[in-house]
Amino acid sequence: MAEGPEHAFLKEKFIEVLYDFSQLKLYGFKETERKKFDFSCTLTRDWSRPLVGQTVWKNTKGMDKDIRLLISDKESEIKAYLARDTIEHRLLLEEVVSDFRKVTPKQLFKLKVFWITQDFDADEVAQRNLVFDNLRNLIVKDILFNVVFGNLLPQDLELFLDVSGIVGLNIALLCEIATNGFFNIPDMSKRLHTSKGPIREKLILLKSRELLKGDFNEITPKGRALFDIIGRLRQELQAENLSPELQYILTKLGCEVVGRTKVEANKEVFSENPYITLVKTMDYAVGHWELPLGRNVPIHL
Repeated sequence: MAEGPEHAFLKEKFIEVLYDFSQLKLYGFKETERKKFDFSCTLTRDWSRPLVGQTVWKNTKGMDKDIRLLISDKESEIKAYLARDTIEHRLLLEEVVSDFRKVTPKQLFKLKVFWITQDFDADEVAQRNLVFDNLRNLIVKDILFNVVFGNLLPQDLELFLDVSGIVGLNIALLCEIATNGFFNIPDMSKRLHTSKGPIREKLILLKSRELLKGDFNEITPKGRALFDIIGRLRQELQAENLSPELQYILTKLGCEVVGRTKVEANKEVFSENPYITLVKTMDYAVGHWELPLGRNVPIHL
C-alpha cells in the first residue's frame, strides 16, 4: 500500500524532534539506515540505545506485522509505534501485545506507543502544527525524560532547589561529584571549604531524589541529566541566546523561562518563580565555588 501523507509526516517529524533536541548536547543522535523500519536512530549518553519505529495510519492489516517486527528486534532498546487513535487500532494492538505478554513480557517495556488523533489531515497546515506540538510533547516526556534523562521529574528540580541551608550547595556538590568524584565527606568538606554537617544533609537529599547512589560516590543518569541541563543553561545564558529546545525542557521541569536571557540583579535568590531561583542559585554557586559549570570539562565516571 502506498504511503499516505499522514504516515510520511509522522515518521519524518518523529526523527526531527529527536534531532532538534540533540542540538542541546544533552545526548548524542545519529540516524541509522535500517530499511525494514519506518525510522531508526541511535541515542547516546553514558550508553548507546538504538531506537526503531513504525507508523500505522490506514493500513490496519499491517499492525500485527509491525508490532512483531518491533518487539522481536533484538538490537533496539526503544521501540516506537505511531498509531492512529481509533477503536479498531487499539483493539488490534491489544490483541497482538497480549500474545507477547505470555512469552516475552520484558520486551514490552521497550515499546512506546504514540497515539495520534484519528481525524488528522496532513494537508491542513493548522492540523500539522497541532499534531507536531502534541507529538513533540509525547517524545520529550516518554523518551527524553523517561528514558534518556533517567526519569527526571519536575519534583526533582523543585527539591533540588530547596532553599534551606547554604545557597547553591546542591549545585556545587552535583558538579564536584560529576567532574571530580567523591571519596568521603571530610574530603568534600575541604574541597568546597564547607563544614561537614551541611554537606552530609545535602548528600542525603540528593540521594533521596535518586540523583546520587551508593555511598554518594556515583551520580545516577537522572543526576547527570540534571547536571547537564543546568550546565547547558549556564552556557546559553552566557551567550545570551536561550534556545527554544532548552526553554521547552525547562518548562517540562516546571521551570518556565521568564526574562529570557537575563534575570534582574535585584531579584531575590529565593523567588517564588523556579526559573529565577535556579538562575540566581546557579550564579551564586558558580561565583562562590568557582565551579566549571557549563564548560567542556571531563566527566568523572
